[in-house]
Amino acid sequence: MSLFRRMGLLMLAANLSSPAFAQNACVPRDTPDIGVDNSKSDPLNRWCAEEGKCGFINAQGKWVIPPKYEDAVASEGFLAAAQDGVWGFLNDKGDWIAQPAYDIDPDDPPFAEGMAAVMAGEKWGYVDRTGKLAIEARFDEAQIFSEGLAAVMVGEKRFYIDKTGATAVEPKEAFDYLDWFSEGVAVVTKDGKYGLIDKTGAVLIEPKFGWLGASAGGLLVAQQGEKYGVVDKTGTWLVKPIYESIDGFSQGVAPAQLGKWGFIDSCGKWVVQAEYDEETNFDGGPATVQKNGKWGLIDKSGKEILKPQFARINGENGWIDGVMPFAREEDGPEGLIDKTGKVVVDAQYDSVLPLGGGLIWVYQGEDEKLLKLDGSEIAIEQAPQ
Repeated sequence: MSLFRRMGLLMLAANLSSPAFAQNACVPRDTPDIGVDNSKSDPLNRWCAEEGKCGFINAQGKWVIPPKYEDAVASEGFLAAAQDGVWGFLNDKGDWIAQPAYDIDPDDPPFAEGMAAVMAGEKWGYVDRTGKLAIEARFDEAQIFSEGLAAVMVGEKRFYIDKTGATAVEPKEAFDYLDWFSEGVAVVTKDGKYGLIDKTGAVLIEPKFGWLGASAGGLLVAQQGEKYGVVDKTGTWLVKPIYESIDGFSQGVAPAQLGKWGFIDSCGKWVVQAEYDEETNFDGGPATVQKNGKWGLIDKSGKEILKPQFARINGENGWIDGVMPFAREEDGPEGLIDKTGKVVVDAQYDSVLPLGGGLIWVYQGEDEKLLKLDGSEIAIEQAPQ
């Protein structure tokens, strides 16, 4: 090796170890855990009797509100019930606190932060937990509340309201869509491009990205062209757009794809090498990963907790009560595993759904059942006549 070559390498090594270089080095950030692993649930659960009428039962399988409604929803502290094709709200004794007069989507009820978005006629408003129409139905579109604000639309104008219905944030520009706020910022779109605003309505990032995810610890996944990277709230690239796909950050890491899937930190460093065909995030516990058509579990270091062996692990909803549905065969029956990969409810049901609060809903043939976490069945009280 020449003298100049050796001197160059020595100078490079000195620069890399210098304080100036260290200040510019990327330090991985921690981010909130997006998983619920929620042991809490609504105190009452929707249940339908054999006659097709629905009501609400408690965790012991006792009817608290008899099944006399066309449909029912228990979510976010609200009890909603349908009668003659329209929805109203009940208290926990079964009394109407808001007479049936509204339309809601029972499969995705827009309830959050003590407010329920409802449609009355052709307009949207908000009912509070007392059943009062707290914000009159005057909006053409309405979203759920987040951080005390909800995006609404009147005519062609989009803006945010507070829980009194007053205008709280008017964006400085007109946008085609306003998302909900997360960490003080909200994603907006204009002409098919994504940007970012703050709670004053000021534009932090002009709409320029092909896609922009919600903020998690100040990190936002962004798309440029066909590639994905990570930006901060100013739009500055923290991780260059070189990936085929990136999901949201949780516990300081995000699923990323370069051919195969692995996990990167906020600096773009692989913390779990890209060797999986599919994966879900660390949502309240281990991540689910697929290799050679089989699913297993890994921890944040990439260590296998459960060697890939199941045809399915349904990780989309994260860990609830420390369990997650699985199936040994692609179209086979479902059961539950815990965070160690141990089977806690054997695969024997057509469908399995953890409800939180130590309860599991299962469907088998034509029958619905309510189980405890150990797989034992909770006897449902005979419906009152």
